[in-house]
Amino acid sequence: MPVHDALKAKTATREAGVRWVGASTPGLAIPGKMKMGFLPNVSLSPGGLGVMSKSGTLSYEVCYRLVERGFGQTLWVGVGGDSVKGTRFADVIPFFAADPATTGIVIVGEIGGSEEEELADALIASRCTKPVFALLAGRSALEGVTMGHAGALISANIGTIETKTAALRKAGAQVSPSIKALVEAVSTTLAP
Repeated sequence: MPVHDALKAKTATREAGVRWVGASTPGLAIPGKMKMGFLPNVSLSPGGLGVMSKSGTLSYEVCYRLVERGFGQTLWVGVGGDSVKGTRFADVIPFFAADPATTGIVIVGEIGGSEEEELADALIASRCTKPVFALLAGRSALEGVTMGHAGALISANIGTIETKTAALRKAGAQVSPSIKALVEAVSTTLAP
């Protein structure tokens, strides 16, 4: 979505008092109840994980593997990776923190921007006691190379894997280096 159009959409939705999920999002779902967008059914299952992601495709794989292990979702929100958008990670944390059905939170982030650092601040501010699991894409990206998402820009030592990882760990999140490691962390922490 062009930045000027996104700014207009953000202003219009704020003035209307509604939440805009987008741009560049695969949608959102409450498995077994509703789905808006194109999240794949094979990755959806009712369960206790609150999921939010910048990357559609990566979150499909994460949730597919978690569903195979018996971990479904209360709500899955694709916030998208654009620099101007209606819903950011930090906006969703109060819902997950207060929702009694959500037993754990999964974040699929990426390099660039400050959204994961803002999320870490929101986790601390909300005093969220639920386990938080994070996967950050772009660990092996070359410095100075433009990424696919419009928001994947690194500047002034903000938005790197190192700064995001440090902020999330300080907020109590478990940051995993791979999908496999994240699935294992969820399985170990939330095993019945």
